[in-house]
This record gives sequence, C-alpha cells and structure tokens, in this order.
Amino acid sequence: MAKKNPQEIAKNIGKELKLRGTSNLAGRLSNLITNSTSSALRFIPAPIRSFFPFLAKELDIQAPTFDDAYDKLTGKKKAQESESLSAGQEVALIPSSSPLPDQILYPPLQPKTEILGNRGKYQIENVLEYRGQGYFYQAIQLPDSQPIIIKEYLFLDKNLNKNIADIQYNFERISGIELADGRIQDFRLITPWEAIAYEQRCYLIFKGNFYSFPTLRSYLNQTGAMSSIEVYRVLHQALQSLQFLHTQKFRLPSGAVNWKPYHGNLNLDSLLISTSFQGFVIYLCDLALWEDQFISSDSKSPHYSPQQDLKDLGKTCLYLLAGNDQIANPQNLPNTVDPLIKDFITNLIYGNFDDAEIARNNLPYFHTLIANNRLLEEESIPKPEHKKNFKHLKFWIFGGLGIILLTSIIWLILKNQNKQVITNQSPKTIEQVSGIPNGQFTYTSSKNDIWSYIITTKTLLPGGINLEDKLKTIAPNLNLKYDQTLFESDLITTIKSGKADFGVTNLINFQRHPELGYQEFAYDGLVIFVAFSKKGRDQSLPTALNGKISLEQLRQIYTGKITNWQKLGGPNLPIKLYIPANNDAVENFEKQVLKTPEAINNFRRLIPEKPQPENIVTKQDPQQITQLQSFATFRAVIQDFENNNPKVGSISFDSLSKVFGQCSVYPLAIVDDNNRSVYPLIQKDGKPVTPQQTDLCNDKGNYVPNMTAFISQSYPLAYPLAVVYLRDNRREPIGEKFAEVLKTSEVQCLLRETGLVTIQPVGKICDTFN
Repeated sequence: MAKKNPQEIAKNIGKELKLRGTSNLAGRLSNLITNSTSSALRFIPAPIRSFFPFLAKELDIQAPTFDDAYDKLTGKKKAQESESLSAGQEVALIPSSSPLPDQILYPPLQPKTEILGNRGKYQIENVLEYRGQGYFYQAIQLPDSQPIIIKEYLFLDKNLNKNIADIQYNFERISGIELADGRIQDFRLITPWEAIAYEQRCYLIFKGNFYSFPTLRSYLNQTGAMSSIEVYRVLHQALQSLQFLHTQKFRLPSGAVNWKPYHGNLNLDSLLISTSFQGFVIYLCDLALWEDQFISSDSKSPHYSPQQDLKDLGKTCLYLLAGNDQIANPQNLPNTVDPLIKDFITNLIYGNFDDAEIARNNLPYFHTLIANNRLLEEESIPKPEHKKNFKHLKFWIFGGLGIILLTSIIWLILKNQNKQVITNQSPKTIEQVSGIPNGQFTYTSSKNDIWSYIITTKTLLPGGINLEDKLKTIAPNLNLKYDQTLFESDLITTIKSGKADFGVTNLINFQRHPELGYQEFAYDGLVIFVAFSKKGRDQSLPTALNGKISLEQLRQIYTGKITNWQKLGGPNLPIKLYIPANNDAVENFEKQVLKTPEAINNFRRLIPEKPQPENIVTKQDPQQITQLQSFATFRAVIQDFENNNPKVGSISFDSLSKVFGQCSVYPLAIVDDNNRSVYPLIQKDGKPVTPQQTDLCNDKGNYVPNMTAFISQSYPLAYPLAVVYLRDNRREPIGEKFAEVLKTSEVQCLLRETGLVTIQPVGKICDTFN
C-alpha cells in the first residue's frame, strides 16, 4: 500500500475536521429549529395547529432547513457546490463492497425523489454506493427531515424465475422483525423500519445512519488483519447479538410469530463496525430473511440454523485474523495469534458449540487474554522509525492544529464521562441508597452455595451475627427474606415464575438470558488444598509440590489417572480425593478444571451414588471420592496426613471464602494452561504465600486474598458473584437496589469480613464503620 505524503495527510485531516464541524453545526441548528417550533406550537390550540399543514401546502410554504441557513451564513448555494462537484471534483462515497454491474438495467433514483410507504414518506438526497443487489441512498423522512438510509433491491437476475409480484408481496410481509412482546431491545441488530415494494424495485428503510458504517471487509482493506484482542471483541459482541436473536420471540411485519430466529447470512459484508475513542461496536445486518428473497432459483438452497450462524461467525473471525478470506484452516494462522482465540474459532467452525450461549460461556476471559504474553508479541515487534523531515513545515503546522483540536474534543468527551462516573459511583453508606421499594421481598440462591454460607453463618462477622441479621440492623428499610427452598431447576425459572423477586449466584454456572439483568458485587473462587501439618512439615505435600499444582495435574488426579504423589515429584503417598458437599462448587470445578465431557464423566464415576456420612471414613478406597461438608473435610485432610496407619496424602477444593483463615490446610497456587503460576493468597507486602516462607497458623493477619488476581480473573478458578433479576418495568426494582446496597462501601466492608473479595478497594474506610 502506497504511503501518503505529509501534505496529503494534513489536507485530509483538514477536510475531515471541516466536514465534522459542518455536520455538528447542522445537527445543532436542526435541533434548535425543531425545539423552537415545538415550543411555539404548544401555545396554539390543537384545531388550529392541525390546519397548518394544509395551509402551508396551499401557500407553498416550507420550513427552513439547514441548507437555507448554510446559504445565509456562507453566501453559497449547496446546489451550486453539488454542481461544481459533479463538474469535475471527486465525490467521497462510502467504499463499495461490490463493483457496479456491467449493464445496469435501472439507473439510481435522482435526488428529491419521494417514496411513499405505510409508515411515512421519504425523500432521496444522494446515492451512497452500489452494494450487493442494489443502491444505497442517503435520505430523509418527511416532514421532520430525520436522517434515514434506504437500501434498494433490483430485479437484475434473469434466472430468478419467480413472479415479481409474489416476491414484492412476501418482501413487505417478512422484511423486518421486532420483539413479540413490544420491548425495544436491538442488541446491535440493524433491522428495517419499513419495507416498500414499488414498480421494479424493493426498498428497506433504516432509521439513523447505521448503514454508513463500513463493513468488516472494507475495514480489513483499509487496516489489514485484526489482532487477537480485537477479534475477541468482535466475538464477544457478535455472540451476544446472536444469543439474543436465537432465544427471543419475534414478530414479522405480517404479524406472524412462528418464524425461527437465525441470521443465515453472516459474513464480512453483513457485519458493520463503528469505531470510536473507546474501541469499536459491531452491528449485524442483512439477515437472510429478506436478503434471500432475491436468490436465483439456480442457486443451491442454503442451510439455516443457529449452529450455522456460529460456523459462519467462526469463518468470519478466521478471515479477520488472517486479513483476507482466502484462508480455510485456522492452523495456518500466524504464530502471533493467541492460541486460546485460535482454538475457540476452530470449535466454532467445526460446530462444537450447540448454541450461542454455550459459545459465549466458553469464550476465553478478556483478562486472561490481556495477561497472555503472546498477545504482547504483536506490539513488541520493533517498528521502523521514520526519519524526521523538517522541510515540511506546513505539515507540522496543520498537524499541530489538528492535535490541538482533537485534544480539545477528547477533553470534552472525558469531562462528560467523568460527570457520568461521578454520578454512577457507588454510595458509601446504605442511607445514601435512594428509591428502595416498600414491602417485603423474597430472594433465593442454589442450595448450599457460597451465598447461603455467607448470609447465614454466624461466625464470620464480629459479635457472632450473620450477614442477613446484620443487614436488617443497618438497613431497616430493606425488607428481604432469604429462602433457599424456592430455588427450582435453575435461577431463570425461579425468578420468571415469580416465586422469588431476584436471586444471587456465581456467573460461572449462570445461564445468561436477555430477559435477565445482573450486577456483580464481589468475587470468590475455588482453591485447591492439601494438608499443612507441623508434624514432618519438611516432607509435607506443600513443600514437595513447591506450593503449586497445575490444571492438567488436577485433571489427571480427579479422573483417576494419577493415584500417587510420587508421580508428581512428591513423597510416596497414595492420593485420597475429597470434594465439598456443595453442588455449586463441584459444578464450578467441572467447568473450570475438567472442562471436557470425557474428563467430567470419569470424575463422576469416582463419586459414590450414596452420600457419605458426616463422620470420617478411613478405610475407604483412595480411588473413590469422599464428599463431606467443608469443615469435616479440613479435619479429614489433616488427619489423613498425620495418621501413620496408613499415611495418606489427601486433596480437596472449596471456596476461597471458606478456606481462607484455615491453617490446617494449604491452598496451592494454580499453574494455568499457559504455564503461569497464580497464587490465591499473598502477603501484605505483595509477595506470594509459599510453604517455605509463610506459617499459615503463626502468620495470621499477615496474608490476604490476592485481590488483583481475583478481580482481573487471572486466577484461573476465580468467578464473580452477582445479583440476578428480571428486566421488567412492571416489577419493583428490588434486585437492582439490593445490588446497589451490596456495592456500598459499608456493605463491601462486611463482605470482606466474610472472606469474599470486594469489587472495590475499601482499605481504611472500613475503620469508619466499626
């Protein structure tokens, strides 16, 4: 690609700034005219006001437009400028994703052409481009001049072999979807406002200027291949949109609601990208529902399904990483592509995910990708330095002015954002939470999960009071009842049935659903522990393992492949397996450690069908898994190691909030699949807790949870806790308000006392609440 010289860059920057300034002035002037007119008309009686359109038409009176104001301010005519442009100047159009056909049977519509639909009248302003099966027009909706985009379909294919009248009839009945319950939620799906069939053409009307955004194909042509982190953002947004599309109930313009929701046309040309200072937003457009009405009868009938959408998304992201659509195998991608993203795209392409929700749940954590050094290799590659050329003084002048102007714009944006951040900051005390609904409300969580332990255990807070009673004391207006028995098969069913007003859960097992909202308020995670015995500590498991264990070693241990610590460099001790009597924690372990169906099945085969009694079982086959309550497990693990008849090296896992502070067991650091060790506990000076340097019993108070690792999710077994509620304006917002209460500094201090990792650093502020 030829490089532009500095003068050309400066000239283009100047043009763009002028264009944006004019556009901004147009928007402000249009709003001023509209608001002034609306304010004036409020004082005129409705019968007289309704007579104005007829009077204006008869007298040929038109409301002033921006073009009129532009003429007055500049002394020029926009029409004259258009004529001069057409006389020889270059017109900047959106890059076309397909060339003009050799023989265009129908010329584009001329400016000022009006199109009448059922929902409004529209006027063409200019042609944007020819793309796909017709023209794109910039237009306005009359009479208020709201900007719209019109997409045109031409009957150019002689092999269509369909009755044009039938196509037009169907086109108007199916082109466009909206939620069956009337809610306004688009999740970045660009859908038509109206479909119109007229003469030999069909039109889709789109409100706003979404279609002015470039397609991913044209974006690639301009910028080249995307990085792994950029493709992650595309995947995250596109999967969210697809999950919304696949799970909602939609109504077609004809009124039918039995349409199976799918996209059916995902590719580089049907994904639009809008860039900004904060990143970019991906929009989905051109659904097969209306695009394929014009497919030739000779073409092979395409296969539509949610699974096919995922495959098409995988192929699209493969092209984004490669920078072209000529690559077929993800294994041929460059080495700079992150392996987690490469594996995920491979699973998409080969149909290894049943639906978009499962795919989203398996998408690698953003913070894990950021922490992965492979992503940084792209930025660490030395770039050639361009020699400074001081001859182009004009370039530096224009560049300096442009930077000053852009800096001013950024400052204004950040200033407004800072205002919003200040507005949205969590209050410090519960008294500052306003709008708590009156009345008694009930909420729930899954049985024996970490929240039920946190909310009901009386030994976690000073004074022997549990968190539920503490909240009643400091927040008497918050009339809540926690009832674990209400929990049904899943949280969605429980909340939607109305049995509970909201729920609390971890987001590992939470099945995300567009109808449910959630707010995170703390972090927890699984920790893997072994015995920490003073007796023979030099030969203990923490020392032998150097305080670490890898995810792969855990998989082999808990599937029966490794049965003696000697295979991992430890002492000659048989391994005895424990798991907590907490189904929530066990499900987390399966998802975060075992992962594959084969490993999960092998793990479950080791769990006896009958639950184990609460007493300690010493003559059990070490290959079989023992399931006990948390504190019974702590006792069993240390007794197994200190018992010489025979001595056993036991291992188990549980929530950090339960294990923290227990000095008879040692929480091991986790070596993730990228061979990086992350410690669940650190000393107050930031150094890791190791069996050689830290005595968990004698050094209590000198070590704390590794907050940074849990909040950033770089600790592989971390997960957020959240309040989950139904998005329904007909219900009281008690779930949102409870989340707001939990995020206050006052309650965050209480959550820290229970062993959870808070979402905000509370530090010394907790001293003010004691």
